[in-house]
Amino acid sequence: MRRAIRTEAFLANLPLFAGLHPEELARLAAGTRRLRLRRGATLFGQGEPSTGIHALVHGRIALSTRQPNGKERVSAILCAGRSFAEAIVFLEKPYIVSATALTDALVLHVAKETVF
Repeated sequence: MRRAIRTEAFLANLPLFAGLHPEELARLAAGTRRLRLRRGATLFGQGEPSTGIHALVHGRIALSTRQPNGKERVSAILCAGRSFAEAIVFLEKPYIVSATALTDALVLHVAKETVF
């Protein structure tokens, strides 16, 4: 139960979920998984089906795209307290970027089915 309370509190502080009722936050927290990533690990790849919304608890994540010439282009570096991949989930499209851990990281993954 303690883990769920922390997850709910973290989600409640994200702009995307701000203002939700406690019952809604509890439902979201119940459909949330904690993903521990090692530095260099890929969270998701460009072109993969979107599976949910991600929120970075600690660490740093690079969002990048593979260019037609094969080079990688970093479009954003995310720090703790940020959510990402929201728009793609709502559009029900594949990820347009890859997400790679620049440091060891803890990510919350709110499943698409839970959000909808």
